[in-house]
Amino acid sequence: MKIRNYFIILIAMAIIWMPTQAAVLRVNNIPGTGAAYTTLQAAHDAASAGDTLAIDASLTYGNLTVNKQLVIMGPGYFLGQNPETQANISPAGVGIITLNSGSESTIITGLWIKSYITVNASNIIIKRNLIQASTSYLITINGSVSNTVIKQNYLYNTYSNGHGINISSNSQATINNNYIRIYRTTGSSFNAIYSTSTSAVTIENNVIEGSLSFDNASASVTNNILIDGTVSGLNGGYTNNIANDGQFGSADGNQTVADMTTVFMYSGSTDGQWQLKTASPAIGAGVGGIDCGMFGGAAPYVLSGIPGQIPTIYYLQTTGEGTESAGLQIHLKAKVRD
Repeated sequence: MKIRNYFIILIAMAIIWMPTQAAVLRVNNIPGTGAAYTTLQAAHDAASAGDTLAIDASLTYGNLTVNKQLVIMGPGYFLGQNPETQANISPAGVGIITLNSGSESTIITGLWIKSYITVNASNIIIKRNLIQASTSYLITINGSVSNTVIKQNYLYNTYSNGHGINISSNSQATINNNYIRIYRTTGSSFNAIYSTSTSAVTIENNVIEGSLSFDNASASVTNNILIDGTVSGLNGGYTNNIANDGQFGSADGNQTVADMTTVFMYSGSTDGQWQLKTASPAIGAGVGGIDCGMFGGAAPYVLSGIPGQIPTIYYLQTTGEGTESAGLQIHLKAKVRD
């Protein structure tokens, strides 16, 4: 017997942590791994509501349209840059994800999304993903959708005319503990977050490179750190935010910090560089004395987007082959994250 992929072990361990009534469907498109499904769409179509699609590391699994409630889970991203992530440091890449009616309460986590997400259903959680693409919008929340949660993601739109998150009319969303960046040129008006006048949005503990435009929407904006860009149209107030050029003003606990090198580590991994440095003015500057930025608050950003609630194998050593009589020697280290 030959062990071809350490994720076989991970799935076996994950099943122990999953509810017994839910199935775990493995997705792997690398020849010889023996996975039942090689595309996300095929696994989705075979799954029942409440099942988990466990996606192995691979360059891309194509696009996905979701019309049932699922947990869609990859291994994380930037895995070779941070310690104790996964033994296999490759991410699971996917294309366009569209969440339609029937997908309510779906969770998307641990993926490298190489295009965009469209949300057409309520109660969706988009958590701990890398969304890096060149597109008009990275996430679009369409009209009359409620309780969309976008948290602990790393979002970067590389398109010169691209935006980050678009919240359409009569929708409601919570955006917390993300890094959100858009490609910016001098004088550009493209938005990291745009919310229409009849939407409602809570934005807290993010690091944002780009503009915020609310079109007189109802919004709560707290504990964020804004680097460049403008802020406009909020029907409410900004509280305990930090910006580089006075975009939030100086009332209600807001601060201007022109030199962001005093705020962030700016060293280490791609996502780890946004941790606060010693004596950062963002430490304790948030509402109630919490830290501003993506690593502050009740649900801080998790390095590499490692999925929570199941064990992750960050060290694996094996002889690679075993026999029926002698078995197979395996040495592994795993941990469970929140």
